Amino acid sequence: TEGPTLPRNCIVILLDALDAGHVSHLGYPRETSPTIDALARQGVSFANAYAQCPNTLGSTVSFMTGRYLPQPHTEGAEYTLGADQTTLAELFQRSGFATAGYSENPYVHPSGGFDRGFSEFQVRSALQPRQEDKKFRPRDESAGPALLTMAAQWIAAQDTSPWFCYVHLLRPHDPYISPAPYWSQFRPGDAGATPDPDRDLEIMWKRRWRNVEPTPDELQYVIDVYDGSIQYVDTLVSQFLGQLQSIGKLDDTLIVIMSDHGEALMQHGVFKHNTT
Repeated sequence: TEGPTLPRNCIVILLDALDAGHVSHLGYPRETSPTIDALARQGVSFANAYAQCPNTLGSTVSFMTGRYLPQPHTEGAEYTLGADQTTLAELFQRSGFATAGYSENPYVHPSGGFDRGFSEFQVRSALQPRQEDKKFRPRDESAGPALLTMAAQWIAAQDTSPWFCYVHLLRPHDPYISPAPYWSQFRPGDAGATPDPDRDLEIMWKRRWRNVEPTPDELQYVIDVYDGSIQYVDTLVSQFLGQLQSIGKLDDTLIVIMSDHGEALMQHGVFKHNTT
């Protein structure tokens, strides 16, 4: 008997710091991820996929090469794609695929070798330049949609060769605050209010650097806006895939949704990632 027909194209969408424990179809009680859940129902959900490192660089080096890391994660460890390491994009390229990568994470950058194997690789920072009167760099909300537009335009232009496209979005990575109505989606009492763009970062900063425990209300606030950020990026993915579907580019395409690592929300007494 004939086996299944393999998809002609492949798109990998990485959602940075998306914690599996906050994804609806994996058991989270809130409806944070309807697009991801719908794809899981149509395809395969890998419940036992483990990041090899709790930071972007180490994890991305690992899954881009299919290798375990050469050393356990330690604070300040440096990870790059060495010249002796064959990357996923290089394998696609050698097999005749057109390849393109789009990154919103400043660490997934050509300086670390992450453009190897991609005929096109674009980086658009998710953070605005530092302002003297601000403790934290504000998020550039136009970066993610702009990257998705570039990716869609590149995919639309592919007519002959099969293609592989990698999109690395810096969502729901902190700062968690997202555009209305998503930032207050799980805080109905705040609907219509003007959000404080730094409140979640302040709460987490106090815990890490001052050892100040968050109050129950502060912890719930951080969880709520994190969940809202997941729902926001889930919507961006839905719009992106809908655009590709409308031009017939998903009919023969494998869609992979993944994350580089999870996120701590005071499990074991810590916030964020890269600290355990």
